[in-house]
Amino acid sequence: MRRTDNALIGPHTLEFARQFHYDIAFMGIGGIDLDLGLMDYQEPEAMLRRTLVRHCARSVVLADDGKFGHRTFINTLPFAAITTLVTNRALSDEFVTRLEKDHVDTLYP
Repeated sequence: MRRTDNALIGPHTLEFARQFHYDIAFMGIGGIDLDLGLMDYQEPEAMLRRTLVRHCARSVVLADDGKFGHRTFINTLPFAAITTLVTNRALSDEFVTRLEKDHVDTLYP
């Protein structure tokens, strides 16, 4: 367990996650860049998200509007790797076009 935020992250978590297949995975994300895709601040989180996407039938990213247009340090996943993106408001036309191109469903209130 990481002491700074009580996150269960690291090699043991990855090994555990690889043992199963999931119907659906819900994940947060550090940032979403139109050109670079889904991004994270730390490699352990990026590795876990990549692992979960490989082992699930549907992958859902939950991101508030502050994540869009925000670059972080690590390219985690391309848009095409996820099935659904849930956010709190309508997206810009540029993001809508990009996500439609990569067949990502978007949900917002």
